[in-house]
Amino acid sequence: MKVARMSNRPEPNLWLSWAGATASRGMLPAARVYACKALHLAPGDADVLAHLGSIQFRMERYDEAAASLEEAQSITPQSWTIAYLLAATKFALADLANSEVQFTKAIADCPDDATRRLLFAHMAYPISPIRRCSSQKQSPIARTTRRDGCSLPTWLIRSSPQATTCAA
Repeated sequence: MKVARMSNRPEPNLWLSWAGATASRGMLPAARVYACKALHLAPGDADVLAHLGSIQFRMERYDEAAASLEEAQSITPQSWTIAYLLAATKFALADLANSEVQFTKAIADCPDDATRRLLFAHMAYPISPIRRCSSQKQSPIARTTRRDGCSLPTWLIRSSPQATTCAA
């Protein structure tokens, strides 16, 4: 009788679990390493690519995130969550036309009305990390004030005395 040997390599879901746990604790570089290990074990898996793209987005590596998410979308074109992540990434890259296309796709493919309304709100008022003002190009429509890493419309915080605006 043959005994089945267990593989020494854990499956990709284990690495994705570690990536999610470390990302939720703010340890994004470690989360990226774990997601890359999952991708190595399951190349071409849309879920792994989407998780990796999400982590890269949170690390403000928008070009890498866009590449990962576009590859995930080519594998699973009907996924509204991948379309939403790609829309946010394109918005952060100031690619507004493609961002709108992806938001529209996410809204069209969304499974329920509550989520669809939330996506409409995100499309109308995108609150997304914009490239840092000091070192990188600012989005042409995002005349924003940075506060704790978030971008807020200027009209929303104009009354705040401690607000500081990014130079154009």
